[in-house]
Amino acid sequence: MEAMPFTAEKKIFEKVQDISDYRRLNSKERTEYDAALKRYRDYNATLRTAEREGRAQGLAEGRAQERLYIAKNMKSLGVDVSVIMQTTGLSMQEIESL
Repeated sequence: MEAMPFTAEKKIFEKVQDISDYRRLNSKERTEYDAALKRYRDYNATLRTAEREGRAQGLAEGRAQERLYIAKNMKSLGVDVSVIMQTTGLSMQEIESL
């Protein structure tokens, strides 16, 4: 314990306290505690999933906007539509609508 940083020591003592507090609970209190802990963990997992999905969606939307921006610039420079299609992955209709 002497070589451990303070934060690690604190976590160990908190864990020991949690275990000892849990053992003092009666059956009904343990059931309620376990249910509350499950709700808390589920909530946090839901938030993490939503954050990952939101980030992925934002990246996808950003990439789509970037492809349109590049295609618009290429079109304004007079680049052939087939080259723009090959470069950006956009359809001819998408390019013509720019």
